[in-house]
Amino acid sequence: MVLGDEKEQVIRDNPKHLKCPHCGHEDDIHAAAAIPEGEGKYTLIFGSDADFCTRCDKPWGRNEAEEEGPQDTKPKTGDQGLKQFLEGSLGEPEQVSPEDIQAAKERYPGLPYPLALAKYMLDKLLFGTGVIELRPGTSWGGIHLETIGQLVQKLADAMYHQAKKEITIIIRADDFPRSYDHLTVEIKEVDVGTEEEAEKFPFTNWPCCACVKPIPPGDAGATIVLLKKKATWVYPTWGNVLQGSGGLASAVICGSCAAAGKQPNHAIKKEGGMFELVSLSELEDIDEPCP
Repeated sequence: MVLGDEKEQVIRDNPKHLKCPHCGHEDDIHAAAAIPEGEGKYTLIFGSDADFCTRCDKPWGRNEAEEEGPQDTKPKTGDQGLKQFLEGSLGEPEQVSPEDIQAAKERYPGLPYPLALAKYMLDKLLFGTGVIELRPGTSWGGIHLETIGQLVQKLADAMYHQAKKEITIIIRADDFPRSYDHLTVEIKEVDVGTEEEAEKFPFTNWPCCACVKPIPPGDAGATIVLLKKKATWVYPTWGNVLQGSGGLASAVICGSCAAAGKQPNHAIKKEGGMFELVSLSELEDIDEPCP
């Protein structure tokens, strides 16, 4: 879940203080994400560490900071326990498929089943999107050590797709010096290169697929967008070499539209030195994931 500075502050200021009835361990658990609900209000989403002790992996006892009503702290077993766990942590149980369950077991074979499933579903929440938009100030909270590498890989992939020369990121331990269980990753700076390098940007005078205006020379903010649409032309297209896919449509957006968060309405086609904008509604959807 992509967070801004305000959301990160909400997460830092609103931890859950939990005490384990089994081993006596106490910990302040921070949310993995904060979802804005409007008027400055947020819904906090907690990961598996809010359900199971970070030391012994047994269920936490009652949260002493929440005295508004009774809470059943007895460990549940079988379908009843799984249903309660999913409703409290991940949403409706129907959102978890048999494939998710099997993938969780394979990814985290040494963890208790509900904990492995929760960690896997949180991974999907964080890394299930396509190419990450690189903007200073964007941050991710509640990241575990084992997923840091995945996030850095996605950031490097985004540099390629958005033609960025360099990005500077900060990795911060949220509970320093007590623990390194929860980390925050923040994009500090994004470097698009020198003016000379920007003038060599390959999309000069290509039509923007959002505003349809020509992309001006030196527009280093211009961005290519990989579409989940089947192209009916040869160039430009994209694909995934490892998956053996290809012939997929793409779009180009000028720096102004990219900064405004505008989405493409067209794909771009080039034949005989001439550009043509093709409406996305005319193209077939494909299910292949972005690389």
